[in-house]
Amino acid sequence: KKAKFKKVYLTIITATDEQEIVYITYRWNEEEEISVDATDTSKTIIKTTIPIKKGENTLTVIAVDSNNNETTEEKVFVAYTKPDIKVRQFGKKLQITVTDEIGIESIEYSLNGEEHAWNATTSKTEWEEIVNLEEGQTKVIVNATNVKDIVNEFKGICEYNP
Repeated sequence: KKAKFKKVYLTIITATDEQEIVYITYRWNEEEEISVDATDTSKTIIKTTIPIKKGENTLTVIAVDSNNNETTEEKVFVAYTKPDIKVRQFGKKLQITVTDEIGIESIEYSLNGEEHAWNATTSKTEWEEIVNLEEGQTKVIVNATNVKDIVNEFKGICEYNP
């Protein structure tokens, strides 16, 4: 069995009032609002931690005090991930797969120093290449760049002995 981990980025929303804060609401972009009520422990502060959505998103927070006064704050969050690179060997064949949720701009890879390149001409979120391996060890380097110029690199060695 394998354990799989997912990287999640968080932000903390903190709303305060000198006398009494009743609740806050928050929403990403135009999605449904989520409400967080004040607790009995503190009537002057509400603090909550939420996951940041991938991509470019606007977080709107509205704080409401005991006099029904509202304060609204907006902040834009930009959270993009690196392209995902998978390299798998099937006997003499080497499969290189790159995926990216926002789009792949370019891929450069080398096999024992022999360089290859691919540049996007249309919007693609997945790219795959299958190459034949020479006998012995092959040093593999893959660099993938997405449309936001975020780069990921893979380095490894595979071995083919028929």
